[in-house]
Amino acid sequence: MDGSPGPFWNLNQLKPGDQVRIHTQQKVYTYRVSGQRVVEDTDTSVIAPTGKPQITLITCTDWSGELRTYLQRLIVFAEFEQVLAQ
Repeated sequence: MDGSPGPFWNLNQLKPGDQVRIHTQQKVYTYRVSGQRVVEDTDTSVIAPTGKPQITLITCTDWSGELRTYLQRLIVFAEFEQVLAQ
């Protein structure tokens, strides 16, 4: 780990109302971003069940070169909208 860009590098650019699509071999799952927040790396409350279908996208943020680790997590929440055949 060195603080260089990863697959979710631009996750912080998602905002409420944006659409997220997850493609599988047979289906496309569509979600609508409902919000985002930054939490401490030890905060596991963001992955607790919510009782509604949603996706929670998590990436590291706040790189500390001195400690050589990320100090916080960026969380993006998106609510399920639909599933379509591929």
